[in-house]
Amino acid sequence: MEQITISKQALKKLLVYSDKMVKYLIEDESKDYASQEEKDRKDHIYNSVFKASQLIKAIDTIDNDAYIKDRLEYHDSQCTESEIWVDPITGDYYYVDVEHVRDFSNLTERKKK
Repeated sequence: MEQITISKQALKKLLVYSDKMVKYLIEDESKDYASQEEKDRKDHIYNSVFKASQLIKAIDTIDNDAYIKDRLEYHDSQCTESEIWVDPITGDYYYVDVEHVRDFSNLTERKKK
């Protein structure tokens, strides 16, 4: 499967205009669809428009930041305070701050030498 990269703004515009078009087509075609006999409904454009509507809703709920985080791969560490992760699809590099948490609740005693 080939993947493409699109800006959030362009995707948002595409979804808004697509949603308006689909709503119009559903309104316009629903009466014609309802008037068709059962055997003729299978290939009616209303079916494709309805599927497009479902796809638009699914795409609109995608958490793009979570999607990017899920595909990042560890690349390098310049120091103990940050790491470099790479997005293999776009080639973008991300600097991720590293936080050290000291858990003193499990402190064990060490004897002096």
